[in-house]
Amino acid sequence: MQKYQGDKAVIVHLNDVFSLPRYLMGMKELLMAIVAEPEVVRGLVEMSVTVNLELAKEVAAAGEDRLHR
Repeated sequence: MQKYQGDKAVIVHLNDVFSLPRYLMGMKELLMAIVAEPEVVRGLVEMSVTVNLELAKEVAAAGEDRLHR
């Protein structure tokens, strides 16, 4: 971040909570699992939130203070 600060844009993309579960399971399987296995989906969503929070913390620690919300 410091290398490019003020010179180039540094863009960070964080996923919504269903992107990672959808990538792992596929959309059809995810939708079916919401009904048939909600505890599995809940776990995957919690994992997705954890991953995204850790990524956001790493970006903030690297000096970026303008996260897009």
